[in-house]
Amino acid sequence: MRHAKSSWKDLFCPDHDRPLSKRGVRAAQTMGKWLSENNLTPDSVLLSSAKRTVQTWEHLRPYLTNPPPVDVHKSLYMTNPDYLLARIRNTDKSVKTLLVINHDPTMSQLTAALAQPPLPKDCARALQKFQTAAIARFEMDGKWTSLSASKLRFVQFVKPKDFGPDN
Repeated sequence: MRHAKSSWKDLFCPDHDRPLSKRGVRAAQTMGKWLSENNLTPDSVLLSSAKRTVQTWEHLRPYLTNPPPVDVHKSLYMTNPDYLLARIRNTDKSVKTLLVINHDPTMSQLTAALAQPPLPKDCARALQKFQTAAIARFEMDGKWTSLSASKLRFVQFVKPKDFGPDN
């Protein structure tokens, strides 16, 4: 998941400290509802330490039953896709569903690296533009430690605007 839309009201706010905009809060809530309605409550969450990623999680968490442990890392802020993939590969083997909330271009680059054709039509959109608060959903066979494009299926790309123009 890419973090929800951030606010640019304070032009002097350091990038790491930028909060969500009102639209971003609504979008995070919309995606929390979607996760809940589709029984996609994660077993673990991996977050960048940036304020907007943490707030994205805080606004979608109330929609989930039994919210999972959260792993927040400053090293994920503005990281590259290879480093993020390495962190994902370190996921505990007890975790079946992992939610990663991070930034672009890292999320679009990682998604492109892991997506194998043929892609469902809605998934191909993620390779063109990975919108704020969008979720790229992959399914995997195998262990986290062996995560690779050949072991994944890109099954769904969902963005807040799929649920109405105000998101």
